[in-house]
Amino acid sequence: MSDKVRDISSADFRRLTYEQQMAYMKRLHEECDSDENNDNPEIIADDPELSDDEPALRSDLLQVDDSDIEDVYADPDIEVEIDDDDESSDENSDGESDSDDRVLRAKDGTLWKLTSPSAHQTPTQNILRQRSGTSRTTKNLSVSDTFRCIFNQVMCNIVIKETNRKANEVYSKWNISNPEKPQKIWKPLTEEEFDGYLGILITAGVRHSSSEDVKELWRMDAYPLYRATMAINRFWAITRFLRFDNANTRPQRLESDKAAAITELWLLLNNNLRAHYVPSECLTVDEQLFPYRGRTRFTQYMPAKPAKYGIKIWWVCDSLNSYPLTGQIYTGKSPKGREQNQGERVVKDLCYRYKNTGRNIVVDNFFTTLPLARLLLSWGLSIVGTLKKKQAIHSISDVST
Repeated sequence: MSDKVRDISSADFRRLTYEQQMAYMKRLHEECDSDENNDNPEIIADDPELSDDEPALRSDLLQVDDSDIEDVYADPDIEVEIDDDDESSDENSDGESDSDDRVLRAKDGTLWKLTSPSAHQTPTQNILRQRSGTSRTTKNLSVSDTFRCIFNQVMCNIVIKETNRKANEVYSKWNISNPEKPQKIWKPLTEEEFDGYLGILITAGVRHSSSEDVKELWRMDAYPLYRATMAINRFWAITRFLRFDNANTRPQRLESDKAAAITELWLLLNNNLRAHYVPSECLTVDEQLFPYRGRTRFTQYMPAKPAKYGIKIWWVCDSLNSYPLTGQIYTGKSPKGREQNQGERVVKDLCYRYKNTGRNIVVDNFFTTLPLARLLLSWGLSIVGTLKKKQAIHSISDVST
């Protein structure tokens, strides 16, 4: 019999080599196994009192005659109390189901159910009939080529043409007014130079430099892309004369359109956004305040927004990835007065292109009305949105297409 393994401390165990540690653990396990076998020996003994006939006797004891059992239900003197908990629970469940069918009556007489109807299959207005995702024209393009599809050559030509027009007009007036001074000559803005100008704006936005002074971007220790693209004076000159429409014909267009200075370019942008992407089954309609403190006729003040001042835009976007599909600039109150049912009108203007496509429109309580929900249902669309308690129900008006 081997000697008992001596207990050692953890410090002594760490001083041992790997082979010594493994040998110690092996001996320790062997000792534990031997102790268990000694503590629990197998005892097999025959009971002399048990005979071969005892199992049969025990089986006889288990056999009971049915006549020995007293039929309490047959005795008229015994009252049997039947537990009716199951029946009462059934009645309660029926009562609950009846209560689920209750409705609430609004002030205008509209009945609202407390529970939503059970849907066994996808409703017709929620069956998507288009393949969502990027269009085939932009599926395998690079980032720069995709940007060119959104801000295409037609839009670039408009900006370059109107910018050069404005700069030449300003320089011509100055030269006429100052004949004794050296004449100023505008260097025409080219397509390549305009691409560099856009690159500077995009890079400044990516690097969160929109609030920095322009001079800081052209410092020697700043990001070198700005200095490598163009001189700071040239950047200032392009920014000064940057135009998106013909300023000579703008006064006539401003009579009917407050955003006449950017309307042409804005419509082209919306068309390009829709042309190169097919949205998923859910669309979201909401507002955006684009930060801007310049001089416009439709600058909005919204204290609840972070920027507070800017241009308000209604957007319909893909709920899956926030891709903008169509935007509508809010130009303020019309000359006729305050607009009624503005939220309902915005949803109809932005979503009428998606009739009978099986999509769902997600909105907040500013847009949600019962007539709008019924109209979208007739268009083959559904709506999800919160509803104000005190919101009045108005009639459905036709959408202008």
